[in-house]
Amino acid sequence: MIKYDCIVALGCSFIHGANILDNNNRFAGKEYRASKILSRHYKCKEINLATPGFGNDSILTSGYDWIRQNKTYNNPLFIIGLSGLTRERVWSNYNKRYWDLHIFDFPDKSNDKYIPLLNERAEKICGPNCDPLLLEKYVEMRAKYMFNFEQERKKLSQNIILFNTLLNKYNYQSIFFNSICEDIDSIKKEINYLSFDIDKINDDVYRLQDVPASENIKKSAEDCWYHYIRKQMKKDGYHMNDSSLRSNVPPYGKHMCGGHPSPNSNQILANKLIEYENNI
Repeated sequence: MIKYDCIVALGCSFIHGANILDNNNRFAGKEYRASKILSRHYKCKEINLATPGFGNDSILTSGYDWIRQNKTYNNPLFIIGLSGLTRERVWSNYNKRYWDLHIFDFPDKSNDKYIPLLNERAEKICGPNCDPLLLEKYVEMRAKYMFNFEQERKKLSQNIILFNTLLNKYNYQSIFFNSICEDIDSIKKEINYLSFDIDKINDDVYRLQDVPASENIKKSAEDCWYHYIRKQMKKDGYHMNDSSLRSNVPPYGKHMCGGHPSPNSNQILANKLIEYENNI
């Protein structure tokens, strides 16, 4: 008897399988990502809705839309890899769709990459006739006067509880975990939450740099897949910035392909998810 009829994967680039390429530099992550491994294990269809750059609002919305539209599958297993807190979902009247605006990852204005990146994002979100300075001013205003980490964590936790309630309504099984940072500590016991058993005091890894330096937040280890991978790299004696250990074409890096999880790391995550699911 088949336990699940599909695996529904929600997340950002980590869950998408980004940066895993074949020898011709074509995307190959769909064959190696954790959701594909789970679909093989449970002998069911893989439905991967993860998209590079997605923030948590986009991740949860993709799951909500799928649930409301689903008329085919009766017993899915959802895996939800949460993303960066500072990725803001914004609507574009220009192309009638949502985009995820990473308000804190613009380079310094003195950097040669700043203007091209600003222009690119302004055209993408607002159209070719948009004044890029309007987007620049919005980002500056939002970051300085309208963004608060504590309130954003509270909002994220509320949205996850609401989404989990929807999953329970349909009797869908789910496993939540943090992909790149940890912002839901207060609700872990209220959901099916996969922990990576990170020692936040003694594990020598640091937070993904999606936090502005002005926040002066202590760089500490967090209970997320990204820091788990970095912990394994340290155990193996790898230098974190050695690009020769991060090949995104075969033979792949043991732990990472560029800045994303390798096939091996995806296999380890899949094993953890299977072990956790066995004990739900």
